[in-house]
Amino acid sequence: MDTQETVAAQAHVLKRSERFAKTGTWRMELDTGRVTWSEGMYRVFGFDIDAFSGDMAEVAVQALSREDRTRMQQITSCLVKDGFPSSLELRTTLPDGQIRWIRAEGNLEGHGSQRSSVLVGFVLDVTELKASAVELGRRDAQLQALLAEREGNLEQLSRSFSSLIDVVCMVVEKRDPYTAGHERRVSHLAVCMARMLGISADELEEIRVAALIHDVGKVSVPAEILSKPDALSPEEFGLVMCHVETGHQILAKANMAESIGELVYDHHERCDATGYPRQLSSEAIPQGGKILMVADVVEAMMSHRPYRPALGVGAALSEIRRGSGSAYDSDVCAACEQVFANGFAFQSP
Repeated sequence: MDTQETVAAQAHVLKRSERFAKTGTWRMELDTGRVTWSEGMYRVFGFDIDAFSGDMAEVAVQALSREDRTRMQQITSCLVKDGFPSSLELRTTLPDGQIRWIRAEGNLEGHGSQRSSVLVGFVLDVTELKASAVELGRRDAQLQALLAEREGNLEQLSRSFSSLIDVVCMVVEKRDPYTAGHERRVSHLAVCMARMLGISADELEEIRVAALIHDVGKVSVPAEILSKPDALSPEEFGLVMCHVETGHQILAKANMAESIGELVYDHHERCDATGYPRQLSSEAIPQGGKILMVADVVEAMMSHRPYRPALGVGAALSEIRRGSGSAYDSDVCAACEQVFANGFAFQSP
């Protein structure tokens, strides 16, 4: 293919690409003011090249708004003076009244000291791009509104869940007034121990919630047994022991998270399989359950009960120290002792 054929082929490709991309090129000789346009320029500005007979440069300028016309003249002056490339987005009105947006770019032909006195550039119809950007912005605003609404709903759901947990605590306390505040105090201690052990935020929240409702099954235990000032008979203690399984069943029917229900189920287990109701051994008990069982024992020993006075923190820590590594997980026991060594105190009801 000779040079003439190559140029012709390139021109053909340029015409096809201009038609596809809705773009056009232009060239202005600054010395003579002569402007030449590609066919694509006529299409961008809405003219039929075969029927058009006017001054395309003048028509194109007049199609711009007054503000854009002034901007273009200022940029062109700077371009001619300083030689820096320029780019503008302009609004133009087509002969049929359509409003179209174009991006115009220009530069002095050549590079460095070889720059000539010829301006070259192109224009690109960006109407659809701008419309897409507007639509994208609208959809983004809708998405942000939906996310804000969802966040509000989640916040409301969280408040409702917290209120439900408070209601459960109050029901248990009304049922067993002698241990009022027990669940909240156990939750407070269990959370502090969990933090000491580096438990993840999600697991810590499960422990907090499980501790707050771990005795919900006591609603099935006769009130006279819960408040009995004397030692319980084997039959009565058997009824009390059932509160663990009952609580697990209640939470399952309420569609509570299975992991929370499991912690409630395990809070009277022991690592050496001497606990109840399932006599689980250490490897079958989740860490949250091990934390909850120790927090439950410590709070119970430190608090007054109908059948005995409060035993105090010393006796409680002695108990977990005695059972560390057997009945209780040694790491959990160590964390509990460290929490108290750091000045832990139960919050007031």
